Amino acid sequence: MDPDDLALLNKHHFRLVREMAPEGVVDHLISSGIFLEHHGNEIRKKSGYEEKNRELLKLLKQRGKFALKNFVEALEGTQQYELCKLMPKQSTKADSGQQMQLATSSESQSEGDSFVDKLKKLEHDQYKRALTRSLAYICENLLINEVLTQMETAEVIRTVVSKQIRSEKLDYNQNRELVDYLKKSSRDTFRTFIDALITTGQGQIAQKIADNL
Repeated sequence: MDPDDLALLNKHHFRLVREMAPEGVVDHLISSGIFLEHHGNEIRKKSGYEEKNRELLKLLKQRGKFALKNFVEALEGTQQYELCKLMPKQSTKADSGQQMQLATSSESQSEGDSFVDKLKKLEHDQYKRALTRSLAYICENLLINEVLTQMETAEVIRTVVSKQIRSEKLDYNQNRELVDYLKKSSRDTFRTFIDALITTGQGQIAQKIADNL
């Protein structure tokens, strides 16, 4: 990797580790030939998203002069525009991508249903994608305790899973673990999560997810 590219990754290492959603990025890097399948396996076997991100960045630095360019394209392809902005010389689509998202969101909001109704009608792939796009915002803003309590009461999350999420020391990490759980869960679980956001006064988070459809 070019020394300037390496310095740029090192400069933003903390935010990339904390905020990146790695799953789609890995897939993009395999598709582009930067990673081989065994690199993806090395990343996926790590236990938490931060460990996955650390492994991804470590391997990326070993993958030649086109690695950073393809990495930024992978971030763009997975709608992680805030992270793209950390590397402006590499990113040509972040601003236009965000504008497209806002335009699409504005159009969809005017078509009849409330954003809550739209969220509750989503299929699994749709809400998984919206959660991925909203990940940084959710992790930074969600007040998780009452949400988890309501989800436990509705029996869409087991107590043992809830305790495991709460065992994370940082609120950011607790929120990230909940998002990871939601992305694997049923539509009923996602709907209950949206209801919990509304009843706990966190409708702005539901709105953000809807904006990222």
